[in-house]
Amino acid sequence: MGDSLAILDSVLKETGRTPDDVILVGQSLGSGVATQIASVRHVKKLVLLVPFDSLLETARGLFPYLPVRLLLPDHFRSDLAAPKVACPVSILAAGADEVIPPHHAKRLRDCFSVPVSYQEFPGAMHNTIWLSPGFDKAFSQSIGY
Repeated sequence: MGDSLAILDSVLKETGRTPDDVILVGQSLGSGVATQIASVRHVKKLVLLVPFDSLLETARGLFPYLPVRLLLPDHFRSDLAAPKVACPVSILAAGADEVIPPHHAKRLRDCFSVPVSYQEFPGAMHNTIWLSPGFDKAFSQSIGY
């Protein structure tokens, strides 16, 4: 988190850009970092691909027989950071995600206090969402391209 904030601040300073020029995009684990950053820095938009509400809860679902609370040093609680995000948010979720089931993305969507555009791609899996029909268009719209 500290490194990501330092990089963002450095890029803004070196390029003369403003936070209103920044669109944060986070995929999977990166969605947790992007959500945390957007909760403490004003940016233009936050785009999350196959995100989770809580890495701890996601891991508990995948490994119910392990003491994941003790094994995970960072629980990446995007659900707790989401209410602090002040920019528009887009979430693109994989309907058949075998790593982060889509109910985690839906839970996260409901945590934001700002407008959220949510799109789920039926049949898409965690690492193949990019190949889903309509994904390119949805992603392009999410980043305003």
